[in-house]
Amino acid sequence: AALETWPQIVVLALADANPHFLELARKLAPRSDAQFLGRDLLRDKLPPADLVIAGYVLAEIAAPALGGAIEKLFAAAQDVLVLIEPGTPAGFERLRAARTQLLAAGARVIGPCTHGAGCPIAAPDWCHFSQRQPRSRDHMRAKDASVPYEDERYAWLAVSGRRRSQFEGRSRVLVPPHDSKPGIEFKLCTPVGLDRSFVARRDKDVFARLRRARWGDVV
Repeated sequence: AALETWPQIVVLALADANPHFLELARKLAPRSDAQFLGRDLLRDKLPPADLVIAGYVLAEIAAPALGGAIEKLFAAAQDVLVLIEPGTPAGFERLRAARTQLLAAGARVIGPCTHGAGCPIAAPDWCHFSQRQPRSRDHMRAKDASVPYEDERYAWLAVSGRRRSQFEGRSRVLVPPHDSKPGIEFKLCTPVGLDRSFVARRDKDVFARLRRARWGDVV
């Protein structure tokens, strides 16, 4: 995904403590010059990189060790750190704790929040998003699935020690908008807290700008 977005990437490094996963990564990697590093996040130092992505990593770490792992990840990120977790209440709470720790360490939130204020979401609610992805034949067989796609629910956090978010002061759509005959209702995370905004169809200019906004978009 990173290479599709930034084909100019010079060095691509993938790290894992499990040699079997690294071997699988070698087979799946889109570039033959990728580096495969045997690293244990709890014991080893990570090499520095402009962009560090930790996908579904924090869920594998015991709670007492999470703070140290997050500190290591942020120290390795020369520009941006992205944390991705399952889109569950527990995954969100791990990211909320990481957000608090990283802000205290001087990081700025790049997303999904459009602000650096306290998270306004209260249990039992949680912040997560969804991405539809195709299933390969092997994926379908492994999950005993009958449809060729899967809606993956995930939570994410991106921070930087160098840059500010281009979306500061705007709002993030937190759930699928509710479209009705009179208009569209949005649940938004804003710099001043959660907000439910209704955009009437009769407000043609505003409605035209927002009618295509979807879950996860910034408006």
